[in-house]
Amino acid sequence: MSAAASTPRHDDDDDPRPAGPDPLVGMTLADRYRIVAQLGAGGMGIVYKVEHTRIGKLMAMKLLSGELSRDESVVRRFKREAELASRLSHPNTVQVFDFGHTDNGLTYLVMELVAGEDLGRVVRHEGPMSPLRMARIVAQVCSSLAEAHGMGIVHRDLKPENVMLVRSPDGRHEVAKVCDFGLAKLRQGPEQQSDVTGHGAVVGTPYYMSPEQIRGEDVDLRTDVYALGGVIYKLVTGHPPFHAPSPMAVFAKHLTEQPTPPSRRVAGVPPSVDEIVLRALAKRREDRFPDVESMRDELVRVLRDGNVSSSEILVDSGEVRRMASDEGGGLARTQVAHRAATRDEVEAFERGLRRQRVVAQVAIALAVVGAAAGGARAWTAYSAPAPFDGNEHEPNDDAATAQPIPPGSSVKGTIGKRISPSASDRDFFAFDVPATSQQVALKTTALPNCPTCTLLYRAGMVDSIARFCSGAQGRDLEVPQLKLEPGRYLVAVLQDADAYADDAPPPVLENVSDTYELSFAPVERARGHELEPNDQPATAGRVAPSSEVRGELAFVRDVDVFCPDERATGKAARWVVRDAIDRARDAGVVLEITLERGGMREPARTLVHRAGVQVPSKDTEGHVVGALTTASFTPSAGAQTGCIRLRLALDPWSAAAPRHPPAGVAQYSVTLELAP
Repeated sequence: MSAAASTPRHDDDDDPRPAGPDPLVGMTLADRYRIVAQLGAGGMGIVYKVEHTRIGKLMAMKLLSGELSRDESVVRRFKREAELASRLSHPNTVQVFDFGHTDNGLTYLVMELVAGEDLGRVVRHEGPMSPLRMARIVAQVCSSLAEAHGMGIVHRDLKPENVMLVRSPDGRHEVAKVCDFGLAKLRQGPEQQSDVTGHGAVVGTPYYMSPEQIRGEDVDLRTDVYALGGVIYKLVTGHPPFHAPSPMAVFAKHLTEQPTPPSRRVAGVPPSVDEIVLRALAKRREDRFPDVESMRDELVRVLRDGNVSSSEILVDSGEVRRMASDEGGGLARTQVAHRAATRDEVEAFERGLRRQRVVAQVAIALAVVGAAAGGARAWTAYSAPAPFDGNEHEPNDDAATAQPIPPGSSVKGTIGKRISPSASDRDFFAFDVPATSQQVALKTTALPNCPTCTLLYRAGMVDSIARFCSGAQGRDLEVPQLKLEPGRYLVAVLQDADAYADDAPPPVLENVSDTYELSFAPVERARGHELEPNDQPATAGRVAPSSEVRGELAFVRDVDVFCPDERATGKAARWVVRDAIDRARDAGVVLEITLERGGMREPARTLVHRAGVQVPSKDTEGHVVGALTTASFTPSAGAQTGCIRLRLALDPWSAAAPRHPPAGVAQYSVTLELAP
């Protein structure tokens, strides 16, 4: 069975699975940032709207998730991003307020919440910009970059999607705000560069990457000049300067081809804009503008040539700051009832907090002697959780309200009132895997009218590490052996909303009459039975010569992989696979087997039918009735040679095949025999 974070896709898979609930929504991080909603994902992290619970203001939070948060080099790079970005204060730059690392392993960056659209979206929706509008916007971007370059910071990933455009309510003003200095880097020596991103690493977006980035050379501020030339090209033409079917082909054009002047692609672009773009996109950095200030000066000339008055040419820093304030209508803020935080408000809160700490330390010292005993009794009574009674208790729709389950216990719940017209009820539960046991058994009993999914999360992580769906109503879901590291986990039970082979997802159901039962218990390792996860050769079950392993394809899109263990190295071996050894499979469903060599699947597959099935007169190639015995092979030391991959498939011989293979309850057996 497969319990990976995302089940592997195959060319013949149709896998439009809906995303699971975000377990972080509703949680409070660092004792002050309540996560309100997910805004998007990209770059190195996921972005959320959060509320600062102490000052009641809205902010944006970017944090690392999944495997990135466990990669020390990535965390170092993320912290470097925060340190750099927190130094920037220009009003055309998205402000960074705070950064840190939580006890459960989340690294976060808290920044200004900006309402608006990125330039990429603006161009997609509205088409190419006029040269004058482009010049006003890009001149502001130059001002943001000028501050960063003056502090030795190079953005390295400048693109339309990293520039937000905020409009005033009357539509007369537009303010550009540069965001995501996540790939910014101090101009440092090779040793320091290697420590952050890996020496010579290619970092950036292919459409706007400079030749020196593509070659893995050191970068400087003229790298941003090149990218900004590409941004101008996109704004006035609607297209990047170079386009090709693959990133490598785009790289080649950056290195060898001259861009077509924008005026030859779109009528009305003046020669002065052509000159700015072509100079910024020069292959040799020595031939580009020496700095963004020089580029801004040329943009100002474009505006003057267009008869734009001096007062309208540029919005200076003081004017932008005024527009960002409440007095100026909150233009550069979220414009959500003035609830978005500003740097001044955050800094004022931090100053007050420091004063409170001094007073609190004195008060605590005086109060602790007289109030310790009574206070401890009162706090214990107040904070003690309700005793576990084996039943679900609402609300438990998110990680913050997850209901704890004692080890070895089960809980009964219902898929009750839907959360929204398009989302079913979801029930979150929390459990701990003790250090004494790293295998657990997980089971969710079925509802008669509603197929369910059981999603598994590591506490504090956004992405689920396993998704178990029964694929059919009235079918239990059972994972007998699942390997988990010690620690806290969350389980979410919800309706299976996957459309599978249908044209539309199922309707959102409510069922308050029938209950499911979720059970979790540590178990001893049972030899001779598959252990989750085992969906890739790297996590495959290892089978010794003359040994048998049994297993189930117990949830939708389950994949099981087995490989010979080291005792079979250098010996001629073959696989013997028997299916449905304890009960018959669902009508129209068969076991599919693929032999892998060196990590690459052979193109042919074999379908194993139960003994006694009626064999058609034709179309029998690739089909076996009864047991499958593979051709012999010789496993090599350290190589993934001769691994076997199992999953369920639709039976082409059956007229009663379902729309998709549901979870299987029948067992198969896999034996590794030494060839005579």
